[in-house]
Amino acid sequence: MKGFKAILATDEKLGIGKEGDLPWHVPGDLAYFKRMTVGQGNNAVIMGRLTWDSIPTKWRPLKDRRNIVLTTNRELSIPHEEALVTHTLDEALKLAQTFDEIWVVGGGKIYTIAFEHPGCDAIHVTRIAGDFQCDTHAPQFEQQFTRTSASETHTDGPTPYQFTVWERREN
Repeated sequence: MKGFKAILATDEKLGIGKEGDLPWHVPGDLAYFKRMTVGQGNNAVIMGRLTWDSIPTKWRPLKDRRNIVLTTNRELSIPHEEALVTHTLDEALKLAQTFDEIWVVGGGKIYTIAFEHPGCDAIHVTRIAGDFQCDTHAPQFEQQFTRTSASETHTDGPTPYQFTVWERREN
């Protein structure tokens, strides 16, 4: 089965969300997220139902990507042709095999499952400077992954951030 990548932005305490939304406004990170996950226009994104719900209606489904929503709710249906509903990560990955790249895009529970999955080859993390008092956090990943690249520090207004890539360690 084809491997996949995860992409996320975290504050210094691995915070990724607050009250169902991003706790920061960093346009450069949003542009990076779009550029990476769209690729050549034949990529799939896998997200949890809460992440799906957090995307403003006018932006759902995420354009130019096959959206796959992972949920334990067997009754959930999403009224979009471009979005599929699955109930396990392996089921979502199987549906995404024909796409160029597969990206896991959140949220916290889905990242926990994804980082433990042997098919997760790399994690793209935008490190946002500061502590945003988040109520949703990414799991620790530095035991299984090694940082292989880091950009220079960027700023959007008062918010410094850095793009990093982490690859799965060889056993």
